Amino acid sequence: MIKERKGDTALRVCDECGHEQWVSYWNINKKDRHLCRHCSNRLNGKNKKGKYNSWNKGKRSDPREIGSFYLNSSGYYEVWIGAHTLPDMAGGYYKEHRLMAEVKYGKELGDKELVHHINGDKTDNRPRNLSICKSQAHHRNIHNQLERLSMELVNSGLIKYNDVSNEYQLDPFLREQISKSGELLENPNERDEGNQQRSLREMTHEERSETILKWSTLKRVEAPDTLVANLAKGDDIVPSPLKGGAVRKGGHGSSEPC
Repeated sequence: MIKERKGDTALRVCDECGHEQWVSYWNINKKDRHLCRHCSNRLNGKNKKGKYNSWNKGKRSDPREIGSFYLNSSGYYEVWIGAHTLPDMAGGYYKEHRLMAEVKYGKELGDKELVHHINGDKTDNRPRNLSICKSQAHHRNIHNQLERLSMELVNSGLIKYNDVSNEYQLDPFLREQISKSGELLENPNERDEGNQQRSLREMTHEERSETILKWSTLKRVEAPDTLVANLAKGDDIVPSPLKGGAVRKGGHGSSEPC
């Protein structure tokens, strides 16, 4: 019912639970019943029960395998490590950058610790690109430091501002020198570097198995029994299929900007 009216607003009292709320008078003035959102959704659910089938009824989804991955809505890769592998995580996805950082440093990350991507690419989870920050403030300071350094390059003329395109651009001579030095430093010996220069997604199944087993030891949990069997099924990991291009959410650990 409508208890009170003030201009274009009215104090609505829910006919079911008695909840009072100020709402637009013109949205409720011609309604026979006045319900709050909670009661309205509950009653609508009861009325629709059994009348509609879910979109995936009768369809079997492909089973997840240890090591399968997907790119979440925040731009981070998450890896399937088995449901209930961690006691405080019901789902089985774990952020790849946290897993690789824990293996790199040989310790379990704290809840407040974040992983910084050195080159700014959140999908590049090679160990050499990961650094641990002890807090959100520490991570923010690193990004602020990078911004201050870039402004020093602007003031020194190594980075120039193009007033036509409204873009910052690296000095052409400096770009050429960096390109030449990069050619000399490229093509490291992959055989000598081994697993340390690849992300989990880029490893072979045997290497991935060894890495996840090492990680599970750090976390003081038992790796799923199907770990080795699932990883031995092929040479490539196919991203977990998503219905209609949807993106899964969730996963353990904090969400870092980069």
